Amino acid sequence: TKEALHCVRAHRNRDVIPKTLEAKAVTVADSLSHISNGVYLAMIKEGQALEKVVGKIKRDYRDLSFFPKIQTKMENICVAWEKIVVEYQKIL
Repeated sequence: TKEALHCVRAHRNRDVIPKTLEAKAVTVADSLSHISNGVYLAMIKEGQALEKVVGKIKRDYRDLSFFPKIQTKMENICVAWEKIVVEYQKIL
């Protein structure tokens, strides 16, 4: 359906802004999965540039804005991730 296609495109393509509740939920769930599973450390370990990783953290945090209460609850964690990746890169 058009709605399902929109969810997928909004989730995978930066040029498509989530408009439906379902698309927003998929976007937020994906960003929350990154925040909670340590993907940022893996990116640093793989040798990706610190700026790219910090940018990813910021994008994931921004994506949470579709659900402001969730974004507020995750703000300190995202700030902490930014600090952690900087320190993690130093020990590699």
